[in-house]
Amino acid sequence: MKQPIRHPFSTLLRSCALLVLITISWLPAQAQDAPVTIPVTAPPTGAQLPATVELQAPPESQEHAEPQSCRILTDRAMAADLRSAQALKADEATRLQLIDASIGLWTLATERCDGRARERAQRNLDDSYRSRQALTAAAGDGPECLRGQKDAASLQDLAAQALKERRWQEAALLYRKAESQWDVTAERCTGDAQRQAEQRREQTVVDAHNAAHCAPIFEKARQAGLALRRQAPALPPAERAQRSQGVETLWRSAQTHCKAAAQDLARTQADSVAKERGTPWVPTADAGATGYTGQGAVVAAGAVRSAEAPTTTVAGAAATGTATGQEAAEAATGVSAPVAPAVAPSEPQQLDITAGSTRFTGQFVQQEKLLTGTGRVAFPNGDVYIGALVSSRRHGTGEMVWANGQRYQGEWVADEPQGQGTMVYASGDRFTGQHRQGRADGHGTYTWANGQVYEGPWSNEHPNGKGKLRFAQGDLYEGELRDGHPHGRGHMRYPSGEHYEGDFAQGRAHGQGRYTWTNGDHYQGAWVMGKKQGQGRYTWANGNAWEGKFDQDSRTSEGTMHEHKP
Repeated sequence: MKQPIRHPFSTLLRSCALLVLITISWLPAQAQDAPVTIPVTAPPTGAQLPATVELQAPPESQEHAEPQSCRILTDRAMAADLRSAQALKADEATRLQLIDASIGLWTLATERCDGRARERAQRNLDDSYRSRQALTAAAGDGPECLRGQKDAASLQDLAAQALKERRWQEAALLYRKAESQWDVTAERCTGDAQRQAEQRREQTVVDAHNAAHCAPIFEKARQAGLALRRQAPALPPAERAQRSQGVETLWRSAQTHCKAAAQDLARTQADSVAKERGTPWVPTADAGATGYTGQGAVVAAGAVRSAEAPTTTVAGAAATGTATGQEAAEAATGVSAPVAPAVAPSEPQQLDITAGSTRFTGQFVQQEKLLTGTGRVAFPNGDVYIGALVSSRRHGTGEMVWANGQRYQGEWVADEPQGQGTMVYASGDRFTGQHRQGRADGHGTYTWANGQVYEGPWSNEHPNGKGKLRFAQGDLYEGELRDGHPHGRGHMRYPSGEHYEGDFAQGRAHGQGRYTWTNGDHYQGAWVMGKKQGQGRYTWANGNAWEGKFDQDSRTSEGTMHEHKP
C-alpha cells in the first residue's frame, strides 16, 4: 500500500506552529522563576531576633490547596510521624528534618483544631519535641563542640589540682579560663550539649570565686577546728570556750565569702561548733589557729552585700563603749555578733550615748551596755541608721543611709536587711521586695537607672524564674528568665506591635516559636540563636504560605508554596 505524500510546505507549517506553542508555554514559566525579595521590618535590637528576612517567591506552586483543615493537617502530621519512625537507619540530619516537619505540622494542627482533636495534636507535638531532644542528646554534636568540651574539662581539672595544692590565685585564674572555654563551647553546641556547657560555665564562675575568696579562709577555719579538737582535752574550760569562739568566727567569715555548697558547709560547721560549745557566739580571733592572723575576712556578715554598700556594725561599739574590744574583733574578722535577746528591766529612756566613734540617740533600754529601742545611730564614716534596735543591732523596721548615697528602708534581722524592703543603690537602681541576708532574694520589682524594669522572682543577684521584664527601649518580655536573660518559654512584645512567642535561650529566640509582624505576616517553626533555622512555615497576610526548611534566616530549595484561594 502506498504511503500518502506529504507536501513540504504543510510540514513546515506544522513545525512553525509547534515552535510557537513551545515558546508561548515557555515564556510564562520563566517569568514565574524570577525572584521576588520582600523586606521585613527589623524588630528592636533588644530582642536579638533577625534583622531582616528575605523571602524569595518560588516557581509555580506544586500545590494549590485551600487553607488546610484540622483533619487534613492531622492526617499529614500522622504521615510525617510514620516517615520519621521508619527512618531509624537514616543519618541524623535526615531524621532531624523529618522530626521538624512533624513538629511544624502538629503545631499548625494545634492552631486549627478544637476540643479532643486539639488535645491530641498537643500531645503529639510534645512527643515530637521529646523525640527531637532524645535524638540530639544521643547523637551529640560536631567536632568543634566535642573539642570545646574536652578543652574546658581539662582546664577545670588543672584548676582543681591547683586548688588541691593551695595555689589559690592560680586556681582562680584557671577556673576563669575554663569559664570562657565553656562559654565558647555553648555557642558551638546545640541541644543538651549546649545546656550542659551553660551549666558547667555557671559552675566554674562559682568555682573561680571560691578559689579566690573562699578557699583561703575556709582552709584556715578547717585547720583551726582540727587543732582545737586535738588540744581541747588538755585546755582549761575558759580557754577551750575562747578557742571555740575563734573557730566559729572563722567559719562565719568563710560563710560570708563562700558561695553555693561551700557556703552551706561553712554554715553547718559554724552551727556545729556553736552547738557543741553551748554558749552564744562572740566574734573572737583564735590565737591558736595555725597560720591565722585575723586578716582574712573583709566583708561583714551583717553588712549589705553589694559592691557599693560599706560595712557597718553596731553591736561592738555599744557593748564596749570604746573602739576596742568587741568592735576591734569585728573589724579584724569582718563579722558581727548575733542577736542576743534583751529583757528590758525598765521603760525606755531618752539616751544620747557615744560608743567609740558611734553615736546613739533615742528611746532605749540599756542592759549590759546593749541598747534596745528606737532611735538614730550615726557612724563615724558618715553612715546613718534610724529605726529599731535589739541588743544594739538593727532588728525590726528601719532605714539605713550610707555615705555613698545608697539607702535601704524596710525590715531588718540581725543587722541585715531581711524581709520586705526597698534598696536604692548609689547607681540609681532600685529594688522593692524580699531581701535575705542583705541581698535581694525573692519576689520583687527591680528598676534600673536607665528605666528598665523587672517584676518577678530574684535570686543569685539576677532575675531567675518566671517574671516580666520591660526593656528601656519599650520591649516587653513575659516568661522564664535565667540570670537576667530570657531563657525558656516566653513572649516578647515590641513597641512596633511585632511579637514573638516561643522558646528562648540566653535572650534569643531558640527552639520552636512564632514571630508575627505588624503587616500580618508570621513565621512558625524552628529557631537557632535568633535566626530561622530548620523546619518552619512563613505565612503572608494574604494567606499564601511557604513551608519547608530554613537556613540562616533564608529559605532553602526544600519547601513548598501554598497559595491561598479566597
